Amino acid sequence: MSQEWYLSYNGQQTGPMDFAQAAARAQADPNGHAWRQGMAEWLPINQVP
Repeated sequence: MSQEWYLSYNGQQTGPMDFAQAAARAQADPNGHAWRQGMAEWLPINQVP
């Protein structure tokens, strides 16, 4: 089972979505934050490992 990702832009959370969906949205707009279970906190998209 793939992990569910969440993205946040200007305080508006979207998700859950799979990695492929999250990656496509993040490439289209890298100015948000991302989170998935296991991460301590929301991170800027460009800092997600």
